[in-house]
Amino acid sequence: VRRAIQQLFFPNKTFWWPRHIAIAILLLTTINLLVIFAPNILGIFGVIGATSAPCLIFIFPAVFYIRIVPKEDEPTRSAPKILHDCAPVHKARSIKTWMSEFGVEELECPAQSPDLNPIEHLWDELERRLRARPSRPTSVHELTNVLLEERSNIPTNTLLNLVESLPRRVEAVIAAKGGTTPYHIHVQRNTLMGCTVSHEDKAAREHSRDIDRTLREDGEKAAKEVKLLLLGAGESGKSTIVKQMKIIHEDGYSEEECKQYRAVVFSNTIQSIMAIIKAMSNLKIDYEEPARADDARQLFALAAGAEEQGLFPEDLSGIISRLWADGGVQNCFARSREYQLNDSAAYYLNDLERIAKGDYIPTQSDVLRTRVKTTGIVETHFTFKDLHFKMFDVGGQRSERKKWIHCFEGVTAIIFCVAMSAYDLVLAEDEEMNRMHESMKLFDSICNNKWFTETSIILFLNKKDLFETKIAQSPLTICFPEYTGTSTYPEASDFIRTKFEDLNKKKDTKEIYSHFTCATDTENIQFVFDAVTDVIIKNNLRDCGLF
Repeated sequence: VRRAIQQLFFPNKTFWWPRHIAIAILLLTTINLLVIFAPNILGIFGVIGATSAPCLIFIFPAVFYIRIVPKEDEPTRSAPKILHDCAPVHKARSIKTWMSEFGVEELECPAQSPDLNPIEHLWDELERRLRARPSRPTSVHELTNVLLEERSNIPTNTLLNLVESLPRRVEAVIAAKGGTTPYHIHVQRNTLMGCTVSHEDKAAREHSRDIDRTLREDGEKAAKEVKLLLLGAGESGKSTIVKQMKIIHEDGYSEEECKQYRAVVFSNTIQSIMAIIKAMSNLKIDYEEPARADDARQLFALAAGAEEQGLFPEDLSGIISRLWADGGVQNCFARSREYQLNDSAAYYLNDLERIAKGDYIPTQSDVLRTRVKTTGIVETHFTFKDLHFKMFDVGGQRSERKKWIHCFEGVTAIIFCVAMSAYDLVLAEDEEMNRMHESMKLFDSICNNKWFTETSIILFLNKKDLFETKIAQSPLTICFPEYTGTSTYPEASDFIRTKFEDLNKKKDTKEIYSHFTCATDTENIQFVFDAVTDVIIKNNLRDCGLF
């Protein structure tokens, strides 16, 4: 740090600063330093003088902090020590690793103490000026320009008063019996004024430090806990997202766990073919092969027993295979928007031979596509990027939504899932209501809810793979008569995204983070969730005043 200061601000002067006291000396002069670092966040060197405008030097990578600190091969007079202010950068894993590698002794830092650093007041002044602006910066580049502009507007007299206040600050600390400040300065009345400190005072001070330490540890723990609420209409892919978190951030599904999904896969496969056969009667579609009518009757006779026992007997698999190959059944499947059918129907029915084997064990992909209606609240825990996530998946059907209110308190972010492919479908619980319109109505109520003013809203426009296939065959005007674009994925998907984002009534202060997703694509969800986590980290830093 001292070398960086000398190179940046005093290139023509030579100083000898013992490594372990350099920063303490600096902070008691008229030049004061504050370094703020966080990964991918704007870093600032700030220097304030009594008669000159404050100097702000902007840097970006946090690893610069490591690079500028003297290396172990440089001559030293004693083992290096550091007493820091518990800022996030000082406690980052990379910094901890560096200190361990180079033998830097980390001294215990106090939780609270008087602030003797005038530059903190400069930051306060800059922050007040930033908050007073009609709009906040939306990029690092814009933030840099705004900071430079506001810096030039600070009166010189303000800076002079800040610098000249330092002696009074020290006197006030001494008068209050001293103590340790976060800025490496140890001021004690018994050493500076020749007085003694009673045993009771020492015990009280130690007790106070213990309380402060506990509060700090609790605060740090709370800051690392992220509560995510998965909301959305029924069959929008919420439960699949939860399964992906287990695959990506835990150890996935063990062989034993996969075996437990056999019965669910069998049931989903049987229910899918039965839904198609029932729809053929309603849509008045005939079988291409008349003999398939007998297969259909046998299907309904065998299905209940097979599902109840969690089995997939050979005769039943043969019946389903013949039915699925029939041209009339395929014609009915192509009209699936006219009735209720699981999204995974084709996936399982096209792989019937593998599923029907006696030694069949569901794969991770099979498990992802299983459909079981979520009732109540399903909670999942995992760790990612040093954050401890609690993800809550609640049922999306109307009858389940009354349970959401119990999850709202302390939510870090809401992930709202929308099934893009449902634009031409109606609700299972209300066949008069378009599914996309229901999702928009629900999103409006969540996004503009007064309780979520400060909550990050992340929009997952899900099932993009199904939407891309469907849009070429089923026009978007079914859902949005005002749509005049082409029946292509890029234009149609962008239109849907805009429709949802336009529901946000507080665009000036609230941002919707939209992502196109395919919940069954592990690589896609891994990439998107990484971006989501970065948003959460950024907003946490912003709430702490570091972004």
